[in-house]
Amino acid sequence: MSMRIPSVPLLCNAILCKWYPYVADLMFAVQTTGKHRIADPCPHGVYVSVFTLFKIPKSIYLVHFDCYDILKESYTAGEKPTLEDLQRFAVAVRALYKPQNKDSIDTASTQEGLLCCFTSDILKDGFTQELFRQFPMEIQAMILEFLGPCWYLIVLGETRRLLEQMRNDGLTQCERLNLTKGLYIGRTKYQGNSYISTIRNKPLRLPSTYDQQHIKPPTYTKKIILSIDQVGIRRLQFLERDSKPLPDGGPWYEILETTDCHFDASISWNGLFVRKIGVFAEGWDSIRRIWSSPEVPKLNPWNKNHVRDNNYLDHVKLGAKVQGLIFCYSQGNTIGIYGFTGISKAYETFGKLMNQRAHNSPAYWFYFPINNGELITAAWIRKMKYSSALAWPPALAVSLFRSYSKPFLLTEKIKTSLRRDIIFGPQPPAHLNHIHEYQALVQDGDGAISGIVHDGLDPKSTRITEIGVTCNPGCQVEAPGHEPQFGRYECPEIWGRSTPITTWYMTKASLEGLHKVRVCRDLEKSHRPCIGLLLYYEEGRIESLGQVRWDRDLTHDVLAPMYIEKGNIDGKDYIKGIQRDTAFTWPESEVSTRQKIPENGTIIWWFGHLGDKVVIYKDPES
Repeated sequence: MSMRIPSVPLLCNAILCKWYPYVADLMFAVQTTGKHRIADPCPHGVYVSVFTLFKIPKSIYLVHFDCYDILKESYTAGEKPTLEDLQRFAVAVRALYKPQNKDSIDTASTQEGLLCCFTSDILKDGFTQELFRQFPMEIQAMILEFLGPCWYLIVLGETRRLLEQMRNDGLTQCERLNLTKGLYIGRTKYQGNSYISTIRNKPLRLPSTYDQQHIKPPTYTKKIILSIDQVGIRRLQFLERDSKPLPDGGPWYEILETTDCHFDASISWNGLFVRKIGVFAEGWDSIRRIWSSPEVPKLNPWNKNHVRDNNYLDHVKLGAKVQGLIFCYSQGNTIGIYGFTGISKAYETFGKLMNQRAHNSPAYWFYFPINNGELITAAWIRKMKYSSALAWPPALAVSLFRSYSKPFLLTEKIKTSLRRDIIFGPQPPAHLNHIHEYQALVQDGDGAISGIVHDGLDPKSTRITEIGVTCNPGCQVEAPGHEPQFGRYECPEIWGRSTPITTWYMTKASLEGLHKVRVCRDLEKSHRPCIGLLLYYEEGRIESLGQVRWDRDLTHDVLAPMYIEKGNIDGKDYIKGIQRDTAFTWPESEVSTRQKIPENGTIIWWFGHLGDKVVIYKDPES
């Protein structure tokens, strides 16, 4: 395959190897409009130059010459796949949307090629399939991760197998199905998962390349759960009134509810996979409900700002293991929400997804710790008046309440409470507060907030426009009567071409009882700035300032008293670090670059593309 050069990839995958093609790759094109053609080469031998970058029609599919050549060489003369075969295959495997976990998908496809009979001769000098099969799964995973996506293994393994299924099996699919009768299902493995490839009301006669399954629906079906992803349908579950659905590792679940015991289904099929099942029955709601979990959380109408129907919703549960909430922003938009339970593979995956969604723009992170005994009691949507959420996405504001024992007169303890508020999102200048309004998401009787619902992982969306909360009615709390008030904290100067509404982000914390801080430092930047702090208090709680990122350096603690060391780079202020303050006075030359942290008051950390600034208010936080 041609050597790749630093360039912008095209939006579609090459159909045989599943790689993103680059402008410099030697390729030809296949159309799926009934005719096929080979693109005319340009003088430099770049075969994709006849297409406008990022404007390749959906009817055009790209194929590397190297991939097609190595595929043909694995056949005898009379069996080689034709361009018509490639047409059908391209339609069958085209993703419904761009997957988020492409690395793991490519790894699974590579593994099949590593163990197939058509690659054994290629690999025989440095690899034996028998030895690889004897390794534990953990060792195999390490080898595959080191190997990475391999184009010829994908082509000779998975791609060749699926092409043969399409050419030789002669499968067809009925367009209508009775879902109250027994179902016979044929399954095909693809990209590490098993998908429904055919479904009928009569027994199937399938080759050994398929897995077969028989499902007998219950007499009274109340719900049908479809496990779906960018390829098609992974699993089909029928639920009676009291039965609970089971997750299967799929990213999305379509929940279909009915009050009728007799219903039919229409089947959308593409030659390899069942793409969609539509249901017809009395009392059937046509609105698609697609969630990241097969169990749909209970939502009252006022618990969510409704923007549009048929979107994909993610439920971030605030369980006992959740240490805090992470909100990620780019260009003023919320692009991700995560319940942090510790550094894990799931957290690393979230970080990679945020980097993708930021599209090379700066990303800004909020981390909001949730301590033992703390409950999120209320939430609001801050939105712009007279504007839709699609034009100006909303920001979520929450209020957290905590009761704890506080030492009094050395021996006694008194019960006190603490309210913490935060607005996840940009903080506009005070003179623009009048253009915003708050919509309460919690009413009396709802209970403490138990999770956050959002549409940020919707394949059709690049930002969060719909957001809401789930509540636990078994944990009743008294909700605050008013939204958080941040108007008295004026944001720093806005200069250049910056948009006032989306320039600065703000975090705040009380200084009373502060024992130490943990410094979050970004070592990936040349000036190694301090980008945030974890604050530890005498009574045991933790708060945060600035951007606390668990994928950055969090190894340095500083005990109180302390001071802030400030710097400037390229005309933008930043925080150099936090130092223990042991001096009573500073040299006059250092006064402008140091800022004492007092024992009382409120500390505000502003951050954004114009830099970082810390402001301390002497009056205690109200």
